[in-house]
Amino acid sequence: MLERLGNVLYWLGAGIGAMLLAAAAFTLTTNVPDQDRYFLAGIAAVSGAIAWLIGRALRYILAAR
Repeated sequence: MLERLGNVLYWLGAGIGAMLLAAAAFTLTTNVPDQDRYFLAGIAAVSGAIAWLIGRALRYILAAR
């Protein structure tokens, strides 16, 4: 049961991370002033990586993978 929960939480974290990385890429292609564009893209990219890492850690703990 915990293995399945670990897998679900991993995929949830990976999905959120992918959406945040897509938001970072979208931010870089919009007409936002340069300083704000890089700041927002950086925040979105780091948040996406953190979401993925949290999901990965939960999968490791719960599913023993």
